[in-house]
Amino acid sequence: MKKKFVYSLITVLLLIMAWIIYLKLLPNLKYTILTEDDTGGTVSVAARSHSISGDINIPSYIKRHGKIYRVVSISDNAFFKCKKLESVFIPDSVESIGTNAFRECQNLKKAVLPSNIKDIADCLFCVCPNLSDFIIPENVTRIGIGAFGGCQSLKTIKIPDTVINIERGAFASAGLTNIVIPESVTNIGPGAFSYNYGIKSMVIPSGITSIEDGLFSFCQNLKSIELPDSIVRIKGNAFSYCSDLENIKIPDSVANIDGRAFFNCKNLENIVLPDRITRISEYLFEDCYSLTSIDIPKSVTTIEEGVFRNCWKLKSLDIGKNIKNIENAAFYGAGLTNVIIPNGITNIHYNTFFGCKDLVSVAIPNSVQLIEDQAFACSGLTNIVIPESITLICAGTFSGCEKLVNVEIPESIKYIGECAFEKCKSLPSIKIPDSVLELRQSAFKSCINLTNISIGCNVVRIESGAFDNCRNLESISIPNKVKVIETVAFQYCSNLESIEIPASVSEMGFNVFHECRNLKSVYYRGDLPDTKKNIYIYTPQTLTTYYPQGYESWEKVIKDNKWQDRPIAPWYPNQSEME
Repeated sequence: MKKKFVYSLITVLLLIMAWIIYLKLLPNLKYTILTEDDTGGTVSVAARSHSISGDINIPSYIKRHGKIYRVVSISDNAFFKCKKLESVFIPDSVESIGTNAFRECQNLKKAVLPSNIKDIADCLFCVCPNLSDFIIPENVTRIGIGAFGGCQSLKTIKIPDTVINIERGAFASAGLTNIVIPESVTNIGPGAFSYNYGIKSMVIPSGITSIEDGLFSFCQNLKSIELPDSIVRIKGNAFSYCSDLENIKIPDSVANIDGRAFFNCKNLENIVLPDRITRISEYLFEDCYSLTSIDIPKSVTTIEEGVFRNCWKLKSLDIGKNIKNIENAAFYGAGLTNVIIPNGITNIHYNTFFGCKDLVSVAIPNSVQLIEDQAFACSGLTNIVIPESITLICAGTFSGCEKLVNVEIPESIKYIGECAFEKCKSLPSIKIPDSVLELRQSAFKSCINLTNISIGCNVVRIESGAFDNCRNLESISIPNKVKVIETVAFQYCSNLESIEIPASVSEMGFNVFHECRNLKSVYYRGDLPDTKKNIYIYTPQTLTTYYPQGYESWEKVIKDNKWQDRPIAPWYPNQSEME
């Protein structure tokens, strides 16, 4: 019984060893017959498994059953993710290599292609981070999409003068430090050289007509580039995040420069735009912090959204008489000090000059019909004259203009929008013309140095928080047409001592006088307004409400000579009544 068990164990071990030997002798490569006749045929080759390792020499032919089969192609995905493969030699018999053939071979260091190959397939070596020894054969005419993408060890490569097309992302995220593009190349696809941090200079061949999307984006050490006169278009993000690019000469042949082409070129100091362009595209120079000068050609009629956003060192700019449209946030955060808006502009769009801390003055022509929300918010304006062509001061137009000391509001204005002058901390006084009908929410909130204000006679509504936190406001006259004073309209007006509510007011919101710590008296000229809960929270207990004698609406609410837990007393609004 014991001997039988030992014999069985030995048999199993011998079978396992035989299987291991068989696996080791199993060929690393597998072949697929493409064509066949009586003498042989052609085959394609691929790895038998991902475990293939070391150096591989692909044979030019194989023998099977007495026939000779020529190896003419490498299949799509043939060696995809063969992570242990270190080098590969491909014979001249091979006429084509499929897409992704050596993709993600992470330890591949060297590859030799056949001399007669004409096409380097899409993603042929993409994400081969250790590939450093490679020569493009002389007969190649096309370098495919992402062919060398992510080959981070590929420092230099010679492109032969047979190459015509370099496709999208061909060398994206490679480790290139030096590359020469031959004159034979007539097409370079989008992002072909993007994310190559080591490239410092580049010369574009004369056959190229377009710098494609993101072609050199994130080439952070690119300092100089030569563009030929054949270029007619520079597409979006072409040079975005080229941090070291200081100067670039754009040929006169260029008619279009697309959005974000120079986005975040932090060291770009000056640039000359060609006379053929008619618009400066969106965010073209956003975050070009070092840009100090630029001339806008006479051909330009539109400055699109965010063009000069955060160009901190751009102190002066001649916008030009031919500009008809300046779009949203065009100069957001720019370093401009003085601006003359050309006659013919009808709209100053949203956020156009937002955050221009050094902007002291701006001249607005009568052609402007609308200044949109936050157009000058958080700028350094000290004085502003609003033209009579404007009928509405939009939301937040001048909010956060902490240096603003003088505002001239014309008789054409009908509405002062939400937060229009919020946090204009230096504004001492303001005159609201008779044309104004509404003061909207938080219109003058936190104008902490506002001491007096004249409100036009036709205002019918003072919205929520209109004068909230105007802590130095000493006096205010509410016009006789006001019907509604909304919630917290005069909250934190801590210097306000007395105020008169006209007979026209029929509604007052909650906490209208919240935290008015020095308020001593409130005089009402008419019927008791419809009040939303308590309007006197955190006001002095001695605050006296004066109501007009003879109004039944008041008589009903008086209890123990108090109203809203504060003293109440009659008064005679008109001198004739008192007599």
